[in-house]
Amino acid sequence: MGKGLLNGMIFNVSWLVLLLTHSNVVAPLLVIAHLALHRVLFLQQQREWLLIALITAGGLLLDQLIFAASILTVDDTRGWPPLWLGCLWPIFATTLNHVFKALQQHLLLASLLGAVGGTGSYIAGVGMTSVSFGTPIWSPLAIALIWAILMPLMCIAAGRLMAPEGSNDTAIA
Repeated sequence: MGKGLLNGMIFNVSWLVLLLTHSNVVAPLLVIAHLALHRVLFLQQQREWLLIALITAGGLLLDQLIFAASILTVDDTRGWPPLWLGCLWPIFATTLNHVFKALQQHLLLASLLGAVGGTGSYIAGVGMTSVSFGTPIWSPLAIALIWAILMPLMCIAAGRLMAPEGSNDTAIA
């Protein structure tokens, strides 16, 4: 099995555990375990930690905005996103240079995958947790638009940050 496929499988297992438990106790422990496993199996450059931190920080901010705009709610009320939801960001960030690395050179495909895959993940999460869409039609469409823009931007960031020192190799051709 290729390392990219294994990286994707480990991400999906962690994602599923977070959604099934939606526990604010389990979530941080799972992030620690996931990142430790990522370090052992996949980490190639220390700069990847910076990428994970930046994606996590940006994702947490985005979650705040999504909940503030009532695109997503918890128990049908506007408020803060749950901790376990924020714990998805560092776990997702570990995929950008592995299972999703090829998308760094195919930004249109990254946009399409972001729109479809991102929205699909949110739809699944809404079905499994107390998080819900603010509106049944406009909220998933907003998520699709956000992820259609966000996924290629994250791929560009990953490609630029992880490019070898002194290289002109970036995610944009």
